[in-house]
Amino acid sequence: MNLGDAAEAMPIFESALERFERLGDAWYHAMTIGSIAWARFALDETPAAHRAFIQSLVEYHAIRDVATTTISLKYGAIVALDAGRPDNAAALLGACDQLCEVYGVTPPLGLERPMASAAPLERVAAALGPERLASEMKRGRGMSLDEAVELVLRLGADIERATPG
Repeated sequence: MNLGDAAEAMPIFESALERFERLGDAWYHAMTIGSIAWARFALDETPAAHRAFIQSLVEYHAIRDVATTTISLKYGAIVALDAGRPDNAAALLGACDQLCEVYGVTPPLGLERPMASAAPLERVAAALGPERLASEMKRGRGMSLDEAVELVLRLGADIERATPG
């Protein structure tokens, strides 16, 4: 993945996922599904990427990995954009910013490249304009982690219902 070959990374991730399932390793299982999500995203397999991301988010949240759940909210903004909800995307970006401060979390540098290619903040700003962007991000800053995760799950369900097949 770091060399830009998501197709070559997928069998490695899938093999690791099977191993972590066998071992009952919940944290590495969630992490591997998150890696699969980014690989699917890089391969332009958006619906599969969103499903993997949401599964990863649910698993991180279930094991109370506050740090990873928090930084994952930025990908949640991509899900919101794909659901046609730039207002919710802005709220999730605001929630991520605020919760990163609350929990003392800094997204890893390795997340910058895929996030830059998805450009959620730029896309939200273009869709909403500066005043609405600020208002929605402020709304997100008032969300708890549980509320933000629930919003991502609702958006994912909306996409699933709207996606044929």
